[in-house]
Amino acid sequence: MEYDTKRSLENIRDKGPSPLSSMLVEIQAHKEVGKKSGWIESLECLKSTELPSKVCFKNQERLVTKQEPKFLRRETINAIENRDFVAVSYPWEPSSTSPRDIAIGGYQIESSTSKDLKRSEVRDIVLDRVIKYTKHCPSNSLFWIDKECIDQDDPRSQADAIQSMDQVYGCSKYPVGLLSVYIKWPEDIDLLVAILNEDFTTNGYRELSRGLVSGRSKEALDLLHLLASDKWWDRAWIFQEEYCSTTRMKLLIPHCQSLEGQKRNAGATLGNIPGEICFSVVEFRKRATEFCLFYRRYQPRQKEVCRSIIERVERYTLTLPDKTNRVRRAMSPFIYSGISNRGIKDPSDLLPIAANCCEYSTRLDSIALHKWEYSLSLAILTQYFLNGEIIWNDRKNGLDDLRYNVFDFLKKKSFNKFDHPFQDKELSGIKNCRFHDVTLSQEGVKTTGQLWKLGKVIDSGKVKRTASNCLRTDSQPQILLKQLAKELRLGKHGQRYESLASYIDNYSFEDSKDGGQYKALMVNALCEAIHEGKSLRLGLAYSRPNTPAINKMEHRSYCAVFISSGNRGWQEKRPSYIFTSYGSQKYVSLEVELDGSTKNNKPRLITKGWVNGLCLSNEHHDQQVLFLWPPSLA
Repeated sequence: MEYDTKRSLENIRDKGPSPLSSMLVEIQAHKEVGKKSGWIESLECLKSTELPSKVCFKNQERLVTKQEPKFLRRETINAIENRDFVAVSYPWEPSSTSPRDIAIGGYQIESSTSKDLKRSEVRDIVLDRVIKYTKHCPSNSLFWIDKECIDQDDPRSQADAIQSMDQVYGCSKYPVGLLSVYIKWPEDIDLLVAILNEDFTTNGYRELSRGLVSGRSKEALDLLHLLASDKWWDRAWIFQEEYCSTTRMKLLIPHCQSLEGQKRNAGATLGNIPGEICFSVVEFRKRATEFCLFYRRYQPRQKEVCRSIIERVERYTLTLPDKTNRVRRAMSPFIYSGISNRGIKDPSDLLPIAANCCEYSTRLDSIALHKWEYSLSLAILTQYFLNGEIIWNDRKNGLDDLRYNVFDFLKKKSFNKFDHPFQDKELSGIKNCRFHDVTLSQEGVKTTGQLWKLGKVIDSGKVKRTASNCLRTDSQPQILLKQLAKELRLGKHGQRYESLASYIDNYSFEDSKDGGQYKALMVNALCEAIHEGKSLRLGLAYSRPNTPAINKMEHRSYCAVFISSGNRGWQEKRPSYIFTSYGSQKYVSLEVELDGSTKNNKPRLITKGWVNGLCLSNEHHDQQVLFLWPPSLA
């Protein structure tokens, strides 16, 4: 594989076939759909135990003395069913060359293929800390550590394991990350407690806003810089391990023994593991990001220090919201960029690492890509599109976009106008806003869904007023829906729209219990729009040219209702179209421009924005459409 991610896409295009889309279609042939679930169902874990009285070293049985190394026994579990294990996250390279940091051989480990013992290749200090942590977990848990629990000599086994890392750290109840930076001063304990307990949010920030930065605030910044400089934050694999563990991962930071009492006085904030500070990685990310965002605003001279800290410990929920405090773009481009900024031995591992973090179901065969020496940048784009990620594809001259490398290109071109219905966990919700059933072609991205032609505009303010008059109280969501259905059925907005009225009338908020959670959110958005008096617009299933007349009959009734975005209303005279799709936990509701049809009579679409609405889905409405490549790739 050609490791070209630092080169511009223009440079890559000039040295290879043009257009770039041709190579994306070719790379697509090496896709793999589905997870290596069999691997996670037979996960090899380790457990510290006493050596038996007689053991076999290199096929020679002999007695064990007290000076013999400690013993690690293997145990295979189905990690999907049994999640009581520790998943260890640590840098393979020691932080220093001191004998204590680099020593190995203190542990003997059971072979995975025989009863023989071998010396563990994991550093003793790492295993000492992990075993100490497991003793503070329920049931004295097993632990999983990559260097011993993945066959390092079998490329195919390694590939399967790499594709399953999200499951390992996602299944583990007790994932843990090991920092090497050493805390030896009482002042650092106090500062860390203050940071984690948000003391600087209530006190330090007031000082910052007045320009009266206390020495304590600067010391807190220095401590954050020290912690963020640890090698643990600098590895791409570790980025993945922590990200896939969601909110469960704990950080261990060693400290001077003399600080044990002071640490325990902090209560649960710093944990109670002897010699270790222990706290949630997510909470640390939140507090560190929060502190640095505010600090750099009032102390521009420290802007670069704050930037370097945030680059390591960034919490996306704090950095991605816009001025309205809503998240309107996907994390994926930032995940790819974050991985690329970290150390990685084999750059092609970026593909499965990103796939694990972004929860992609379609992967690329890295071994095959190596064999054919494909561009890593173009492989990244291929994986991105195959998993339904949405980008801007307007017809403006986009050749300037090729000035960027692949990571900056994704940040610039990825869709950033999500107006989703998610009330909380916005980033997780947006992760599901992707096309499904995707195929790449020379013209663009093929996907399946429903295309709606918009028609009648409805003033929802009248619906609300009528519902309020009936209730003589504030309108409740169910009443608003019933009133909308009633007016559609009675023809108060033109003709009688029986099919759509029946669907809305029969909708129950209990439906979300059996799935359909996204539609439940759309219904809530519809009710909120009526309450706010936003204009609504009805949608007809789009009938392609040359469609048989008998099928056109099924497309003549309004089967969808959409909500105007922001403060703008609908312009009824202007042709408007919406593309929706629901499938495999992926949801899309995009306003699109219709740009003719392909030779096979498939609508060609251009992304314009996000529009929420409620659709009466019908298998007869499903059709394949084509989202054109942006001009820069075509």
